[in-house]
Amino acid sequence: MRRLPGRCPPFPRGRLLAAALACWAGVPTAGVWAQVVAAREAPAQVVAGREALTADLGGPWKFRAGDSAAWSRPDLDDAAWTTIVLPGEPSRPHGGVSWLRRLVRVDGDSPLAVGVGPAHDAYEVFANGVRIGQYGTVAPHPVPAAPAPRWYEVPPGTVQDGRIVLAIRLWTSPTSARLFTGSEPLVGGPLIVGPASAVRDRIDLIVARHVSSEIPILVVVAIAFFVGLYHLHLYRRRRELAEYLWYGCVCLGSAAFLWAFAFVTYRAGEGFLPGARLVNALSSLTWFAIIGFITRLFEYRLRPWQRAYQRAQLAFAAAFALPLSFDVMLLLSLVAVYQMLPGFFAIAWLTVRKAWQGHPEARTIGIGLGVSTAAVFYDNVVVWMFGAETMRLEPFGFAAVILAMALSLANRFVRLYGALDERNATLARFNASATRFVPDEFLGLLGRGSIVDIERGDHIQREMSVLFSDVRGFTTLVEAMGEAESFRFINEYLESMEVPILAAGGFINQYTGDAIMALFDGTADRAVRGAIGMAAAVGPFNERRTARGFPAIRIGIGIESGPLMLGTIGGSRRLDCGVISDTVNTAARIESLTQRYGCTLIVGEGTWRRIPDGQRPLARAVGRVRPKGKTEAVTLYDLLDAEPEERRAAKVATRPLFDEGWNAFVAGDFTAARRAFG
Repeated sequence: MRRLPGRCPPFPRGRLLAAALACWAGVPTAGVWAQVVAAREAPAQVVAGREALTADLGGPWKFRAGDSAAWSRPDLDDAAWTTIVLPGEPSRPHGGVSWLRRLVRVDGDSPLAVGVGPAHDAYEVFANGVRIGQYGTVAPHPVPAAPAPRWYEVPPGTVQDGRIVLAIRLWTSPTSARLFTGSEPLVGGPLIVGPASAVRDRIDLIVARHVSSEIPILVVVAIAFFVGLYHLHLYRRRRELAEYLWYGCVCLGSAAFLWAFAFVTYRAGEGFLPGARLVNALSSLTWFAIIGFITRLFEYRLRPWQRAYQRAQLAFAAAFALPLSFDVMLLLSLVAVYQMLPGFFAIAWLTVRKAWQGHPEARTIGIGLGVSTAAVFYDNVVVWMFGAETMRLEPFGFAAVILAMALSLANRFVRLYGALDERNATLARFNASATRFVPDEFLGLLGRGSIVDIERGDHIQREMSVLFSDVRGFTTLVEAMGEAESFRFINEYLESMEVPILAAGGFINQYTGDAIMALFDGTADRAVRGAIGMAAAVGPFNERRTARGFPAIRIGIGIESGPLMLGTIGGSRRLDCGVISDTVNTAARIESLTQRYGCTLIVGEGTWRRIPDGQRPLARAVGRVRPKGKTEAVTLYDLLDAEPEERRAAKVATRPLFDEGWNAFVAGDFTAARRAFG
């Protein structure tokens, strides 16, 4: 039978232990108590001498159901009353008021006290007809008290001729009488009488031992409380993780339940009834949260009647908040406990089924449920059947369930974190691949951090240098190669050109077959360095190409600098990176003139003016063109550093004569120009 929260088991103590404890506490031993005489001819008497500090009142007591004020009088003849044994023998409680009596002989004149253990459900203590204390209220409106040991001092002058008749007026609720029939004694231990200081110390020691035995539970309470707050915080940050909400509620509800179960009910005194209602309400709320957590963790969808069962726990919790009578509260708590059993078995079955199906968290939850079940069985069956006096294991079994839930969430987190790492790696690979189609520099110029932030129509106006290049005679080269070799040629060539462009601070905006369009932000000398690097990279590329039996290639590069509009263009389903301006058109036109002028790299006048002084490479003016849509002609410059060594040396050697002819041409002296150009 399930004990009420805080119901204390009997506390039998030996004379040697009592004496040792009293000596340890510094209680004087002279002139007081001796031994308990359990003679058959005097079964209801305790004789006190000088050898012990307290006398154990355990043994035969007179019992009678009913109520009368005269039953506390010392001269009452109770020979016809029923004899029962207290506190070690379970007895049948009587619903209502009943009386217990016992004769005690005393020797000495020290102040006396009586110690009484837990009782169902309230009582008053009399010594020779004088009420010396009460716990709870017996009549006219009974109020139960928390089942805990108490001590009461016997007023001076109460002892008559060395004799005291102790009487206990006991009230047991009818419901409590039916629930605890034959399971517990009417009054639990210790039942003692002795010097007030010794009795007080012994009762206080018992209470202190009980409280200290609950310290591990207090540790569990603290851990569950902070773990619950932590998981609620996680849920607040990630609302989609509903299992963290449920588990946080389980932890907080468990912490409150264990705290109330261990401390409130035992130390509540006459506030026991509100404390018991609180314990039962917290039990129902915690069970509600456990159902929510398990079903969420196992991704189990509750059926309508199962959802109604879960919500019924809220109804039980609300019912316990009402000002119920003690009997109604007991019946309701019994119903609340037994209605949890089908839910427990359903959860156990769901856990076993999920574990059989290979659910990763089910085995962990199953272990926790197994430990909790074993603890409940031990406390409510083994202890009840064999009367073992040990620490309650139910709270630790409950803690095992909470721990199993925490481990299951941790395991899920580890798996989710691993999956997240894998997805992050995939996303990183995707982003790396995306930058090969949309350069990071392009996104940066638009003020976007990622390709997913790009919107159609994003644009920016900026001064930049535009570079165009292509391979001379590309169509003829490709026709002489097969399809596979053509793709290999293009990719190897473009890869060779990419390195110097990136090294100079530019980025490739577009590939069109063999043609490259690159953009350079900042000063124009970046584009010039990149173009010279491209021309230099053609030499090693040709060496590898001729080694495979293919002819060498030549390239042409044109550069112009100026304002342009850079942004995204396209339809709703297909976007591209676009650059629109006269600068782009001029750069493309300049690149097409490289073959006519026999040059590798030609830059426009806009680029030449934007190269800082002192950084301009060796060059010569080769012509003037008027781009489409322009009214003024643009001077073109041949950069000699881009030429192969032999061609560069030849152009450098003839540069003075070439410049003379160019100046004559510009001045309109065509005869002198023709003579200089030869």
